[in-house]
Amino acid sequence: MAHRVDEHLLNDDHYNHRVPTSPSLRRPRPPQSALGLFCTRFLSRRRNAISLFLSVCIVVFLCVGLVIRDQLDIQKHSRFRPPEYSQETQESAPPSYAAVARMQVDALFARQSKTLEQAKARYALKNDRPPPPGYDKFYQFARERSCLIDDYNKVYRDFEPFYQLAEHHPSFFPDMLARSMEIAAKDGALCLSPLTIRDHKATGSPHYAPYEGDWVKLFEILGPLLPDMDLLFNYQDEPRVLFNTRRPDAYEFALKKLDRNPFHQGPRPTKEYYEAATPHQCLLPNSAKGFGNITNDLNAFMLSSTSTQHTHDLYPVLSPGRVASCFADIIVPSSFYYDRSWFAARTSWPDDVAWADKKSAIYWRGHTSGGAVDGKNYLGFPRFRIIDFARRRPDIIDAALTGLHNCNPDPNNAGNAVCPEDEIKALYEVDSPPQLRDEIYKYKYTLDLDGQWLLWTLYGSSSVRLVSIQVYYNQRLLRRLAITLRALHPGPPRSLRSS
Repeated sequence: MAHRVDEHLLNDDHYNHRVPTSPSLRRPRPPQSALGLFCTRFLSRRRNAISLFLSVCIVVFLCVGLVIRDQLDIQKHSRFRPPEYSQETQESAPPSYAAVARMQVDALFARQSKTLEQAKARYALKNDRPPPPGYDKFYQFARERSCLIDDYNKVYRDFEPFYQLAEHHPSFFPDMLARSMEIAAKDGALCLSPLTIRDHKATGSPHYAPYEGDWVKLFEILGPLLPDMDLLFNYQDEPRVLFNTRRPDAYEFALKKLDRNPFHQGPRPTKEYYEAATPHQCLLPNSAKGFGNITNDLNAFMLSSTSTQHTHDLYPVLSPGRVASCFADIIVPSSFYYDRSWFAARTSWPDDVAWADKKSAIYWRGHTSGGAVDGKNYLGFPRFRIIDFARRRPDIIDAALTGLHNCNPDPNNAGNAVCPEDEIKALYEVDSPPQLRDEIYKYKYTLDLDGQWLLWTLYGSSSVRLVSIQVYYNQRLLRRLAITLRALHPGPPRSLRSS
């Protein structure tokens, strides 16, 4: 049997892929000698060996070429990579990362349009519509002050639902704006500031609005660029338009305009209000990727909002922040960020502490804002939980409460509500001596928590955000830390007890 297999392998038909002829028609072959058989087998094996060797060489050359190419790419782009972290380079790492951040900012400004025609083309390409009237004035204004020209994606996204509705219902936006302006003008307790621009001059609300003067001053500068228009500002820290534009039926729901008492919606308690299976349900996941848990029970705004003057209809309201998953406010920069504002954060002296001399820890000071304390619901508030964590890890976080605010639960339930003010002050040392704002300069990192957050974001240190409220500068200057307070404090919250 083995001899027959060898004859088949040595047959020319095996190599030339010819169909063998019938045995009766095949020409008889003389028997091969032992030497001939050896030579034939040797040549056959040699052919196989050459083919195998050639294949191996090709694979080796290919691998070597890929390695060389990768090495060249590494050498070519190594100057753009941050340095490898080690104990020796720990002190030099922050300046290196700062340089990388500056490079990113420089690249952002370098890619802006250089001509008006280019800016118009990019606007039309990005938004699928031509620029608005007066765009040439905006372009000139921005160029003279070295402002961004093209990158306003957050503004485009916030206005996109109104543009989609305007395709088939062009009167929707002006009708909703006019209605909301009328509501705000009649009731000054709604914390809404209607502002009108006529003949390039801005006029504020007939009622008192704490930050309205800042906006009027701003539009004194921008007025020559703007046509006659109406604007509605929300001067609360909390968002107002409880409308989830990502719902499958959101388009049809917006056209129904079912809210008969807009900007007065706010049943108590707010936890059940936000979690109820209604079109206005508002749930906060602890992660934007994969599976996740709902963290409403760790959010002061969701547990017990201090201000719940919401509307369930899609009104164009300009707000300093919003909860992205279920609110539809149009985010604008807070007036607190402008130096000309009376409410702007100020310190006694500039930051003259070198980075190397700062403490490698996170600094936080603040009041107990963010939610109304009622009984023991505050145990889930981030500002109390961060104090618990700081006591366990003072090497990481230096945190303290400087005042007890919002210890005034729902007035409609004042007879049954309890605010253990004395116990909270004793347990969390709320009455400890206050510190100057300049103490923040001693630390490399600052913490931003839900609550009254507008004053503390842009202090010059590296800011770590643990918030559910989105602000205008989120994608500009801040990197949100992908972590929740449940991860920071995995154990059960400490209950109130006298010890």
